[in-house]
Amino acid sequence: MNTLFKTPIRNLSAYISFLLLSFFINLNSVSAQNAEKNFKLFCGVCHSLGTNKLVGPGLEGVFKRVPSEAWMAKWIKNSPEVLQTGDVYGKKLLEENKGVGMPPFPFLKDEDILAIISYLKTVPQKEAIGASDSSGANQKEGGKGINAFVLLFGLIAVLLIIIGVLRSVKHSLKNVQNEKSGKPKEEAIGPWKELKIWIKLHKRAVAVILLISFAGFLYSGWYSLMEIGVYTGYQPTQPMSFSHKIHAGDNAINCVYCHPGAEKSKTAGFPSASVCMNCHKAISKGPITGTAEI
Repeated sequence: MNTLFKTPIRNLSAYISFLLLSFFINLNSVSAQNAEKNFKLFCGVCHSLGTNKLVGPGLEGVFKRVPSEAWMAKWIKNSPEVLQTGDVYGKKLLEENKGVGMPPFPFLKDEDILAIISYLKTVPQKEAIGASDSSGANQKEGGKGINAFVLLFGLIAVLLIIIGVLRSVKHSLKNVQNEKSGKPKEEAIGPWKELKIWIKLHKRAVAVILLISFAGFLYSGWYSLMEIGVYTGYQPTQPMSFSHKIHAGDNAINCVYCHPGAEKSKTAGFPSASVCMNCHKAISKGPITGTAEI
């Protein structure tokens, strides 16, 4: 009988470890499938869901304007690559936005991009009032989708309920056994006191659970944070007639000479005029624009 009582509790640590490990391994895939969250993170900064223009055009009625959904997926993935093919509609968009192009998103998987496109189809028109309206669309959108932390707390709540039921069953069966053998009934002890006793008797299991939980948080946090604000191959429109090919290519000037944050920061940083004048005190004429801006 004692073996029967101890087996569920003893194996409970293994069940918890397995569930936590499975949850954290799949946490990134859950986040990847959350098209609404990806839209807010990567698209909502420049595009509203309505007709108003932010950095880029509003996305209301976008499926009636673009050539196809396949074109839209390629444009989101790597718009500079689409422009290099001489795409007519892409050039039109670039002209309408006064040369401000869309940054590429090579780190987004194809299925994530398709999920974002599908999400745009599901947005009701009454909610498409623009991403800039903080009291409107953004608040309404916040109630959709699956929140990973809500899922985690729900899982913990279910596990606590299971533990509570097992404790009650164990205590009841133990008293039934004591009654049959003529022993006095055992008084129920609080869950925290029993938890402390269980931790003392199962130190290895507790250590495994904590290690798995900590590793899971590190794994999820690392891959969630490392991609925020990082755009491989992003080429912003130059504010002046400046050639990276001449300076960094032909003249082999190191990137960090002009951009102090190029190696360690998410933004390279814009050089001050004094940095430029270190060389251009002596160089007064450029090979492309002459003396126009120097």
